[in-house]
Amino acid sequence: MDDKQPLNHVNTHVLNAILDAAQGRAIVASRDIFDERGIKLLAHHMPITPVLQQRLLSMPLKHPLETSLRFEAGPDKNQLRRAFAKLMDSGHALVAPLRSWARDIDAQITSLPLDPVGHFLLSTVQANSPQAFDHAIQAMALAGAMALRARGNPGDVRLAMLAGLLHDIGELYLDPALIGAGDVLDLPRFAQMAVHPQRGEQLLASLGHYPGALTRAIGEHHERLDGSGYPARLTGDKLSPLGRLLCIVEATLGMLALPGTGWIRASFALRVIPGEFDAHLLGLVAGAAADAARGGEQVDIAARDQAWAGLADAGRRMQAALALARALSASSRPRVRDAAEAAARLLERLRAGWNDMGLWAGASVEGVNLLEVAMADEELHYRLGRLERNCLWHVAALDADDQAELAPLWASLAR
Repeated sequence: MDDKQPLNHVNTHVLNAILDAAQGRAIVASRDIFDERGIKLLAHHMPITPVLQQRLLSMPLKHPLETSLRFEAGPDKNQLRRAFAKLMDSGHALVAPLRSWARDIDAQITSLPLDPVGHFLLSTVQANSPQAFDHAIQAMALAGAMALRARGNPGDVRLAMLAGLLHDIGELYLDPALIGAGDVLDLPRFAQMAVHPQRGEQLLASLGHYPGALTRAIGEHHERLDGSGYPARLTGDKLSPLGRLLCIVEATLGMLALPGTGWIRASFALRVIPGEFDAHLLGLVAGAAADAARGGEQVDIAARDQAWAGLADAGRRMQAALALARALSASSRPRVRDAAEAAARLLERLRAGWNDMGLWAGASVEGVNLLEVAMADEELHYRLGRLERNCLWHVAALDADDQAELAPLWASLAR
């Protein structure tokens, strides 16, 4: 997908998703559809035909196509309430920490300021990817609970819930093969996926129905306070309050979706690098982790020893990689220099986080939580495995000489 494509040019993936969702139900124009010259292509209430589909792909329109269509029977807010009730009746990890807030969240759903385009797009998501729709409901609920816990007023709570519900709407612009692939994505495909927050922000802002705080937060939901996120690599005060909340919502749900990952590990990952997330907003996650810890999760002796060995090995590799990154920061090649400087920053922050926890001192130190040792080993290797991609996805394609100069740096991080 071209992230520069104007919204009034029909996106193939959006159109295919809409047409797939239309199987078995009518889809009609919610207003007259014109091309950019003002020629009417489809009248209000008329259905899209296969012939018109091809015409729509070949020309820019006056308004984005996805803002000019509707299903004759789309989901209403009672369906959102039923989806939330289904979540609360499930065995999802969210259920226990959300139970205290469930009544207030449910009461706000019917008051969400969701416009007809938002309804239409959610219908499309629900029909094409039930898993993505479930994720939207989970994000709506978690964002609402976090806003309630922060003592937000009803308007703040609704805004947080709506932001959670719509945060991934930009994924409609992506090749479906990219959705949910996570760390399987190579560098070029990750670069395509990384623009979806901006596409969602642009689409919702173009409607004129949603406040700037909401659209901005949707564009920020994969950012990090320390600049290690995407797509804009924002830092500190450049992230909005609602954007900071959405960052935690998205990261938490992403970790809870991993096999074998519960609240304790999710909480650990959110706080292991100081300054990555807004600590003032981590209370709900920390509370859920504390409740889970009372269940007595343990690490056996073999796993403990393996984790200490893993941390020691990772420490050696990080030290070697950091030395290489600092040396490459003086390269005469700009793209090599930029990538090396980014790698050095990320490695230094990783090292600082583990130093703060005392985990580099080794197994001889008393009072170290052995579960945290195992979690640290897993989290460190996970982050080191993503470091090359995080340093390179946003830069122009490297030539052969750039790649050759950087190759020893990436090799030094390999397990």
